Formats: sequence, structure tokens, C-alpha cells
Amino acid sequence: MIVVDTHVFIWDALGSDKLSTRAKAALDEAEKTQSLWLADFSLWEVFMLVKRGRLTLPVSATQFVELALQARNYQLQRMTASIAEESVNFGTKINNDPADRLIVATARYLRAELVTADVNLQECGLVKVVW
Repeated sequence: MIVVDTHVFIWDALGSDKLSTRAKAALDEAEKTQSLWLADFSLWEVFMLVKRGRLTLPVSATQFVELALQARNYQLQRMTASIAEESVNFGTKINNDPADRLIVATARYLRAELVTADVNLQECGLVKVVW
């Protein structure tokens, strides 16, 4: 079971060559076993990236998200009280970015590996990372 970071979700949907070989293999394998997860907070993050001009898409953000979720058959993990609480209690092991904290807490909640290129998350030691 894997949880993907927001940038991995975006890169995969756009067919980017930024994904590592291990990340692509993990996505393919998780999709086959229906164990491919995305934190619902990542949807908000996609819309914020578009709104701030940091992400340009060939279709509306809503269409992009809907198509990307269907293309890989993602499972969406809603934020729970447990996820929210853990995300604020990581201390200095991780940066203060709420999205990063919630995504890591989601992976821990699901007892899943996290697919991310984010070095901060790779080195925080809170979750096993695939990259």
C-alpha cells in the first residue's frame, strides 16, 4: 500500500519524466492491487497550485483532478481526527508545511509507504519512503 505526495500525483497524471523508476513501479504495482492512496488534502493543494500560478494545466483543475483520480483508480483517504492530531504533533522532525504534515500523517494512519521526491520527507524518519 502506498500514499502518493501531491507532486507525484500531478507528475504521474501529466506523464512527466520527473518520476523515478522506483516510483513508477510502485504506482503500477499499487494500482494492480488497489492499494494506491491519495490524501484528500492533496486535492486542495492542486487547486492552490493552480490558483497561485505554480501549476498550469491543459484542462480545468476540476477536470484534471477527476481524470487523474480515475486514470489510476486512486483511493481517497479523508482527513480524520487521528490524522489531524498526529500532523500537528510531529515537532521538528518535519517542516511546518501543513500539506506535508497531513500527507505523512495519512501514510502513517494507513500504515503505508509514501512515494515522494521531497528530500525533507525522505529524511524525516516518520514514514518509509519510495523514490
